[in-house]
Amino acid sequence: MNKKFLSIITKVIIIWIVFILCMSSSVKAFNIYNYSSLRNMIKEYYNNRNEETQHSEQQEVVKPDDKNEEATESEEYKLTELKRDLEVMKSSGNYSINDISGLIDKLPQGEDKTILNAIKEMFVKLQETFKKIDLKSLLDKLIDAITSLMGGGSSSSLPVEATSIYMTSDTAGRFAGEDYNVKLHANIYKHVDESGNEDSDKWVLLIHPFMLNGSMIVNKLGPYYYEKGYNIIAPDLRSFGDSEGEVALGFLESLDIYDWLELLNSDYKPSQVMVHGISLGGATTNFLSGIDQFIANGPTKIDKQLKSLRELKVIGLVEDCGYTNMTEFAGESFLLNLNIGLTEENFDYYSDATNSLKYCNIPILIIHGSNDTTVDPENANTVANTVKGYKESWIIDGGVHASIIVGMNAEEYKEHVQSFIDKCNNGDLEIPEEVKPEEPEIETEENKNLGIFEKIFKYFMPWHSR
Repeated sequence: MNKKFLSIITKVIIIWIVFILCMSSSVKAFNIYNYSSLRNMIKEYYNNRNEETQHSEQQEVVKPDDKNEEATESEEYKLTELKRDLEVMKSSGNYSINDISGLIDKLPQGEDKTILNAIKEMFVKLQETFKKIDLKSLLDKLIDAITSLMGGGSSSSLPVEATSIYMTSDTAGRFAGEDYNVKLHANIYKHVDESGNEDSDKWVLLIHPFMLNGSMIVNKLGPYYYEKGYNIIAPDLRSFGDSEGEVALGFLESLDIYDWLELLNSDYKPSQVMVHGISLGGATTNFLSGIDQFIANGPTKIDKQLKSLRELKVIGLVEDCGYTNMTEFAGESFLLNLNIGLTEENFDYYSDATNSLKYCNIPILIIHGSNDTTVDPENANTVANTVKGYKESWIIDGGVHASIIVGMNAEEYKEHVQSFIDKCNNGDLEIPEEVKPEEPEIETEENKNLGIFEKIFKYFMPWHSR
């Protein structure tokens, strides 16, 4: 028998044996494969983005004399041309993810290019890894985003420069181990009056979406708060901007935001703090909402008593298109492979933000687009139905995921946010002083001896109890 043919038969037999023996572990194997691919994709994109970020300290400055002809041509490529080429590509019906990436790559360096790349990468991560990819839907998203960016919805700069501050995360390490203590970065922007004096003790903490960073969310949301006299702190979440670590999908990030709030209170003495998060930042806000009781009543105990958000001077939360459960995107085994700081024993509790939201006694504004295909708009109802204190919901009719990032609904968004700021400042919202944990039902010795049907009978007809 031909050696090559014999080798093929041998490989087929081995594959079948492995398949039969490992069938029960096939899901885990698939998840690990996807995890590796996803991690490599994120790392490659993040490295490329770092090279494009103008604020990076390590970026090489290219002198005009050093620019080659190809770079010059690239800088002439405009959003209008990209939109035209994407529409032609869509009408042809013949394209791939590489074709789409190639067109975006032709844009010059800048925020518009970073936003469009972030939309592409987020779409690919969610759709290709967990669902069947639909490139036509991606083209529609990009064309909508470009239309918004061309309409003047890109960045809005503040009249003050950013100051960088750093800290090493503390609470995440106490919870998940020293490996999760990482160096984190944030930008702060101090409000100044007409005379150029720093004049405010009010602060807003802005939490950015996946694949972006603190400075980019400031460009979008900063003016809404600055106009109201707020100083701004905008952290880079784990693995983004100048922060170290790895993406943890909201829970560990909420512990980091807690640390930023502690630093803000100790170093800057705020009179009040607003917290505003979008997408991953919105999910982080959900996990943060009742953080003290969330941690105190959880299965994992830490050697630190967390303060309530009220003690940290937080007066309002804005949660924009955040999810409430990590499993909306993938199964438990896949997520545990992402180094999110959770274990099989505590995953169910800490992966579900409703376990924090149910303790929230801070006023919250819930924002979501009705056409969001990245995070199910039903999450907005989940948040509203879970929070026991004051809440407002604004469902943007026809809105897409993180619509304000691409400039959609900018004026309406500003009106809703600033109206909510005013309500929080007035201090007359009806909110509970404290949301206490539910008291566990204590089983008596008598009940322990009852059978299941006797317990049901006693529960529904207590007047017949013995």
